[in-house]
Amino acid sequence: MVCGRGTQSILRARGRWLAWSSGPSTSPLAAVHPLHLAITLALVLCGAGAVVGVVWPESGLIGLSFFFGWWVTVTAMTIALVLVIILLYRSLSGSARPLLAKSWLGLLNGAVALGSWVVVIRSSIG
Repeated sequence: MVCGRGTQSILRARGRWLAWSSGPSTSPLAAVHPLHLAITLALVLCGAGAVVGVVWPESGLIGLSFFFGWWVTVTAMTIALVLVIILLYRSLSGSARPLLAKSWLGLLNGAVALGSWVVVIRSSIG
C-alpha cells in the first residue's frame, strides 16, 4: 500500500511488494569489482590462518598462511597502487568519483596489506 502524496486516500501498487524488487541496489558492495571481493576474501583467509597458526603452532598453518599471505598482500598493494595512480589521473579531469565508487574496496585492501607489512617488519626488527 502506498499513500498518495497530499491526499488521505490509499493507492495500491500492481503486484505484491513491487517496490522491493525495483531499482538499483543501494549496497556499497553492489558496484565493487569481483576481483576486489576475491582479494578481500583471500586476505581474511590468510589472516585467519595466521591466527590459527599462532594459537595452535603444531597445525602448520602459520607458515602456509604467511606464504600465501605474502602473495595476496603483494597483489593487493599492486592493485591499490594502480588504482591510486588512475584515480589521481582521473581527478585532474574530475572523473574520479565513478571509479572510486567501484574501487574503494581495492584501496582498502591495499591499505590493510600495507599495514600488515608494517606490523610484520616492525615485529621482526624489534
